[in-house]
Amino acid sequence: MLQDMDAPTDAQEPAAIDLALRLLDAITWEHTIPVAVLVLAIVFHKGIVGFLTRMEEIGAKGMYAKARPVMGSGPRQTIEPGKSITTLTPESVARSLKTAFDYFDDREIQKQMERIISELFSYGIVSKEQLDRLVKDRSTIGYLESMYIKLLGRPEAAPLDPTAVATWGAPLFVSRMDYAVMKQIEEIIYQSQERRKAIESGRVKA
Repeated sequence: MLQDMDAPTDAQEPAAIDLALRLLDAITWEHTIPVAVLVLAIVFHKGIVGFLTRMEEIGAKGMYAKARPVMGSGPRQTIEPGKSITTLTPESVARSLKTAFDYFDDREIQKQMERIISELFSYGIVSKEQLDRLVKDRSTIGYLESMYIKLLGRPEAAPLDPTAVATWGAPLFVSRMDYAVMKQIEEIIYQSQERRKAIESGRVKA
């Protein structure tokens, strides 16, 4: 039978036990907190690194980085039974956005089109009918507009941009304005680089 190369021999076991006892004896109450911190750091290392990396991405790339609100298990918006659906296309997305927000720039919509469609699809907004309902929903759009005006100092006449409607409007609409989703989005906007610049320029107060 092959012997495990890492297993201690009979001669080594007393020495190992003695060493462990000496280490335990050396640890006094004043070491308790540092040791506990070290253990917690080891246990939660991945989570801490992931969180810091996510915050760094948001700071570097702005609030439309890959940070995403976590959707709860509450009721969701769905297509009504029996309703026909028209799959979203770049043309239908541009038309819906321009109809609802006449201040949106066509070039900006086209520039961000891939990201816009990706975000809409990721939250289940896959048809023109769903997108039309989203952009006409005053609870969703009104809340988002108020956040952009209040936290970013955007002009009241044109507070949003196409990416905002897809990135934040979609989860707000689909979750039916779930409180947890609202707070997550508010926190991301609050921590954004655009807000920091708005504070520096005096558009909003810290």
